[in-house]
Amino acid sequence: MKVLCFGSMNIDESYLMDHFVRPGETQSALTCTRSLGGKGFNQALAIAKAGGEVIMAGCIGSDGYAFKEVLEQYDCTTQFIKEVNQPTGHAFIQVADGENAIVLNSGANYAIDDSFIDEVLSVMHAGDMILLQNEINAIDKIIKKAHERKLKIILNAAPMSEAVNHYPLEYIDLLIVNVSEAQQLAKCMTSNLEELMEALENKFSNHDILLTVGKQGSYYLSEGKRKYVGAFACHVVDTTGAGDTYIGYFLACIMANKSIEEAMQIASLAAACCC
Repeated sequence: MKVLCFGSMNIDESYLMDHFVRPGETQSALTCTRSLGGKGFNQALAIAKAGGEVIMAGCIGSDGYAFKEVLEQYDCTTQFIKEVNQPTGHAFIQVADGENAIVLNSGANYAIDDSFIDEVLSVMHAGDMILLQNEINAIDKIIKKAHERKLKIILNAAPMSEAVNHYPLEYIDLLIVNVSEAQQLAKCMTSNLEELMEALENKFSNHDILLTVGKQGSYYLSEGKRKYVGAFACHVVDTTGAGDTYIGYFLACIMANKSIEEAMQIASLAAACCC
């Protein structure tokens, strides 16, 4: 079994701040770093680091070749990283007190067309997995065509937007969300986890759901049953990429035929290390 990660690649500009910039304020950063990111890239790299067989698909500009180089170091297939006549996506990240605030410029991530989707999906077979996030265009088309090819479809509904509600979610096999995303999808803004999970189960009764709740751990909801694994305590420096790391390690463990609980435990440890 292999997994196709059809997603975003962003050049991240991270600024360590004393506090998040307020409206009308100009503030000097404590430090500034430039790195490779994007939910698609992050999750594909995490799968590869965890030993999973992964294909990365998406679009970059002429400034994005480093994405191929890094992924290939971990034996990730990169033949479907396509250069287009747009700048590579960018993310501008403020980090303060272990939290982050992110501004995205989609760039090449929104250059996906029908012919490219067909080309990428042509190498996938029934039972293979496709992992999607919400940082590229044409998600609805990708889901429909992946369903036609009988792929197992995993959607990480992040970053959450109103558009997600209009995707053909009935074709999703596994929905991965954090609390904020779950609240918006289930249209249940409660802070009570029990109520939130009930709302998710009612709306997505035919789906498996992986709900991550930060330092409180994670839940797996399937066919009326729930599995819970606590988070590992750690000194938090920066939470950027922790959720993507969790997802990548979780799926790599599932591909290696580990149980759901063991996959959640290993993914939680990986996310703690990332933080």
